[in-house]
Amino acid sequence: MENLKNVVVALVVIFILCFAATARAQTQGWVEGQGTIAKGDDGGRKVSPTAALMLQKPMGAGIGGFAFASVTKGFGQIYAGPTYSPAKWLELGIGAGLQDNGQFRTGGYAWTGGGVGYVLALGEYSREGGWWYKGIAALRPIKPLAIGGYIQRFAGVGPYVEIKIDNQVLPITLWTSPVMYDQESQEGSRIKSMAGLRAHF
Repeated sequence: MENLKNVVVALVVIFILCFAATARAQTQGWVEGQGTIAKGDDGGRKVSPTAALMLQKPMGAGIGGFAFASVTKGFGQIYAGPTYSPAKWLELGIGAGLQDNGQFRTGGYAWTGGGVGYVLALGEYSREGGWWYKGIAALRPIKPLAIGGYIQRFAGVGPYVEIKIDNQVLPITLWTSPVMYDQESQEGSRIKSMAGLRAHF
């Protein structure tokens, strides 16, 4: 089992290094900080921060690759894999990697959209933690603004608002799900809120 874990780590590292070694297309991606806010058992506000990094590289003919890493209190992960985009409005990705405790983790995503809006679905799985998922469905009534719905396991479900600020130096996206209901919450209030800032490069 340990040898297999070492193989997975080596494959993920090699895959990520391919981003730097492939000069056919520019590597794209984003870095994000987000926080989940809820009322704790003591009545005070509890903030759970998360940081994430996404790298994507198109390689031609609709084929590409991605690498994703995230860290929050008591948990970290990294995985990578191929992507396929048969059309401009559709992209699929699936990957494998490890959690910080050495457990295998797989993840994937599907994105479809255009100028009027988009739908994004993500899923991750490990034997120890089971399934985790996230989904966004949003429409753009005007260019910088997107509104819709948001769902994330262990955070809840609620409305979604996004503002994208395009500039030549560092485009950023500000988003929030101000009122979420988490039916799986085991402590404190089931009413939560989330907000995040994503910088694109």
